[in-house]
Amino acid sequence: MAVHPRALIMLALFSGCNQRPEVTPYTPTPVDTEDPTLSDLSEHLDLAGDGAAATIVVPAGATLPEVLAAKEVRRYVYLRTGELLPLTATGVLPQGDVVLVAAEADPLVEDLDESIGYANAPGGFLIKSIEQEARTILVITGSDPDATLHGAYRFAEHLGVSFGLEGDIIPDEPIALELTDYDEVATPLLETRGLLPFHDFPAGPDFWNTDDYLLVVGQMPKLGFNFIGLHTYPRWSTTEEAGL
Repeated sequence: MAVHPRALIMLALFSGCNQRPEVTPYTPTPVDTEDPTLSDLSEHLDLAGDGAAATIVVPAGATLPEVLAAKEVRRYVYLRTGELLPLTATGVLPQGDVVLVAAEADPLVEDLDESIGYANAPGGFLIKSIEQEARTILVITGSDPDATLHGAYRFAEHLGVSFGLEGDIIPDEPIALELTDYDEVATPLLETRGLLPFHDFPAGPDFWNTDDYLLVVGQMPKLGFNFIGLHTYPRWSTTEEAGL
């Protein structure tokens, strides 16, 4: 029986399609908690203000999200009120009005547990004004450092700031800074919250440059997100087929 050469070629091609390469499932590299560059991000963190009464406090030995949260509170307060608050890292609250930005496990927050009267759920945060000895302590604290950062951005929304993936929306009309009468608790409805941009759409990441990626990733914590994934269409995936 004669076999046409094209049939042999097609048979060879289809046979090759059934061969699957060896694929090693991706395993994220764990964060080295002993890395000296991450050991004390709050060291020497002492930013002067313009004579304003309130001081922003972050714990000595604070984590990166806590330090960022405190700096963002300072930045948005300045943008909305014109007041440049001093920011310091310390283990003792200073005199006068204070904005305390710290995860709830920190001793500075634990010392205020009786006045706070609430324990955050996982991923949750609270913003609460405490009147103590003729002064106001505004506490912005989360169940962990990341949740504390989300709480800081929620406080910025109370100042009139709005957030989107395209950037911040900051009103032109300045306001007076008020630290009293805050009593808000927030708990996320979903543990994983984020973005899954598709590469095959005109607005997708195929057309993003470095600045676009930095903008999107930088805005995500302001929107309460904690995940980004890039949707792709591979020819095949042995890990997906194997349920990995």
